[in-house]
Amino acid sequence: MERITHLIRQPLPGNLVLRSVRDEQDIARCAAFVGATMRPISGITCERLLHHHPAVRHDDCLLVEDEERGEIVSTTCLIPWCCRFDKVILAAFSLFWANAISLCLGARLSGVMQFWRNIRL
Repeated sequence: MERITHLIRQPLPGNLVLRSVRDEQDIARCAAFVGATMRPISGITCERLLHHHPAVRHDDCLLVEDEERGEIVSTTCLIPWCCRFDKVILAAFSLFWANAISLCLGARLSGVMQFWRNIRL
């Protein structure tokens, strides 16, 4: 499976950009952020998920970066799966994590979350 399918990049107010994970450096930064804002094991799980889950692509993991400071301020990851009921098959996603440094985002967080809700529809 191709790990990178299409890169997402969406400018947000306040020098923020919402974008997909692009490369190994982004995976390491994302895992470090998740480990620091949640707990260390979550950061390890993040790294393993992005490297080894057979259905997860890099664009299933989104991050919000403060371009002025070069810091990640929020991340989320959706794990794709299928729901089967008789002959009906539905594509679905499970929200694996969604975390943010709310002090850095302030009121901007609501705009970021609204964009995430619409990004994969």
